Amino acid sequence: SVNPSQGIQGQTENVTITGSYFTGATSVSFGADITVNSFTVDSDTQITANITIDGAATSGYRDVSVTTPEGTDAEVDGFMVVALPTLSTVSPSQAVQGEALSVTITGADFFGVTTVGFGSGITVNSFTVDNSTQITASIAVSGSATVGTRDVSVTNAAGTATLTSGFTVNQAPPAIASVNPSQGIQGQTDNVTIIGSYFTGATAVDFGLGITVNSFTVDNATQITVSITIDMAATAGHRDVSVTTPGGTDTLTDGFLVVAMPTITSVSPAQGIQGQVLSVIITGTNLFGVTTVGFGSGVTVNSFNVDSGTQITASIAVSGSAIVGARDVSVTNAAGTATLTNGYMVNQAPPTITSVNPNQEVQGGTLDVTI
Repeated sequence: SVNPSQGIQGQTENVTITGSYFTGATSVSFGADITVNSFTVDSDTQITANITIDGAATSGYRDVSVTTPEGTDAEVDGFMVVALPTLSTVSPSQAVQGEALSVTITGADFFGVTTVGFGSGITVNSFTVDNSTQITASIAVSGSATVGTRDVSVTNAAGTATLTSGFTVNQAPPAIASVNPSQGIQGQTDNVTIIGSYFTGATAVDFGLGITVNSFTVDNATQITVSITIDMAATAGHRDVSVTTPGGTDTLTDGFLVVAMPTITSVSPAQGIQGQVLSVIITGTNLFGVTTVGFGSGVTVNSFNVDSGTQITASIAVSGSAIVGARDVSVTNAAGTATLTNGYMVNQAPPTITSVNPNQEVQGGTLDVTI
């Protein structure tokens, strides 16, 4: 080993060479541009050499050799000359908040670099000195990093080189996660909260056709509060919600629902028998946002699906003891309840015989029989 294993241009220092069979050493060499002023064989396993590195020595590795009457041994790349680094370019020279990427730094005299910095909000996960003119760094830009330029720096034993404004952090495009409330009634004015990320500096918020955005406030990077008015004649149904910032535009497809008073026009099939389980289709208008479907006493709605603004498919079970006769069918959303009077009929189930007891008798017998 050689310790220290590096030195700066123009420096004079003592270096310890460790090994074996050094007794009687006649010469020590540190390669081009390094003068060995003197050396002392401290023991068979150690030599102390006083060296001077030329002020113009090329940065990089040198072989270190020791010669004795028995021969010469060299430690390949045993000593490194370090010079003050310089920075020329960074590529890519920009990234968005929250991005992780690989960056190539070019310059000169990168040998011995121990630290690479990209400024506040950027973490250097790792870096590799590829050669004297190139470093490859893996960096992560914080999601909350301040938008703007950063100085890029590299440091070795000779000092620190800085590329002023060498890297730029750009705002990430917004991302919408949810809208609350996610629906509103025709004619209503309401405050709506949009949750997501990278909302700083938002310039526009849109709720689609028939909805006016009266105003909005960017509460923080993850929340916007919006005052909206839904037109009385706005078509019931879903709307896309979008947010625009200097970083771009994001859209939450079907992010908001306009609810109108529903109507029911028909139920198919319109009847069932006691004890039956079946699927029923309800047709009408403005069925978006329906939260409750009812078929009256004795009929249970197991589940339902709003297929569209004009159709609901419901799975119902008619109780075996349901009273025979007509039932009102109803659907409810935030705008109100629509009822189809006598929209469904429960019919008596056909009789079913399971046993007769007793099931026999002799000719001429008179008896009570239970069916």
